[in-house]
Amino acid sequence: MDEARTYTAERTLPLSDAHKDMPVTFVSARCGRTLMARLAAMGIRRGAELVVVRKSGTGPLIIAVGGSRMALGNSVAHQITVAEARG
Repeated sequence: MDEARTYTAERTLPLSDAHKDMPVTFVSARCGRTLMARLAAMGIRRGAELVVVRKSGTGPLIIAVGGSRMALGNSVAHQITVAEARG
């Protein structure tokens, strides 16, 4: 099956709207090449599974990717589209 079609039937949302402890799958990002390269270097690329570890209203999101945790600013998290992971 075409990977692009895998996510179309699933509910997508900005990473900034994902709930704490909610497993999601990276779909895309609305950003420039520089930020996309930085995300890829952190392991955030199409199909990667992410979990929001900590979320505060105004501060950064702490996410888990693989065995690592990292902070993303709200503006960056809002540019990232994710799909709810199937259970």
